[in-house]
Amino acid sequence: MDKMLSILNSTHSFNKNFLYKGLEAYEEDIEERRDRLRELLLREEAEQTRELVDLFRLKEKQRIAELAEKAAAEEREREQARQTLLKEKKLQRYVESSQEVRKGRSQAWLEDAKRINLVQIDEAAKIRRLKRNEDQYWHTLEESLRTVALEQDAKNAAKKQEYTRQVTEELKRQMEQARKMKSLKSGLRASEETPPKRRCSNVTKLASVKSNQASTKRLDVERCWLTCKIYR
Repeated sequence: MDKMLSILNSTHSFNKNFLYKGLEAYEEDIEERRDRLRELLLREEAEQTRELVDLFRLKEKQRIAELAEKAAAEEREREQARQTLLKEKKLQRYVESSQEVRKGRSQAWLEDAKRINLVQIDEAAKIRRLKRNEDQYWHTLEESLRTVALEQDAKNAAKKQEYTRQVTEELKRQMEQARKMKSLKSGLRASEETPPKRRCSNVTKLASVKSNQASTKRLDVERCWLTCKIYR
């Protein structure tokens, strides 16, 4: 009988030390997983910021190309109007320098003067219209960029909220497991003063709990891997 009690005490001491080491390793593993989750969250936020910056750069490049094309078209129109005006003024000077032409074509000169005046008025109206179109373009572009930014912020906020919720639930569950493990430690210390038969029963229960904890740990790793894969 004494020999059997000695064996039970030795087995209990071995299981207790083994369980303590397992608990310490499990707590270290929880801390490492928390660090990895925080790192993944920071990496996700950095990736979203890069995507938004790339989007704005693309919009800016498109805007510059459109402005360059628009400026070239406006320059061609101004040059054409200038050439037309030069021809009209040249004709006007010729009429003014020739007495015979001035007498014979006084009415035509008046019509040409009116037409030149209309060209100048049309040029001024065209410049004002181009200015209004340019202002409207900048306003439209600003509204478009603001809309894109708001949509991107809304998507990022929803995605971050869901990710944070899953991380919070995971940490709560891990804290609950840690609390249970702490309770097991206290029970293990208290069992040192119990009779050998009851102590043997406690060892069996602790071994069963340890097996369950190992299964739970394996499921935690798989769940973390799936979460990372979804948000990657």
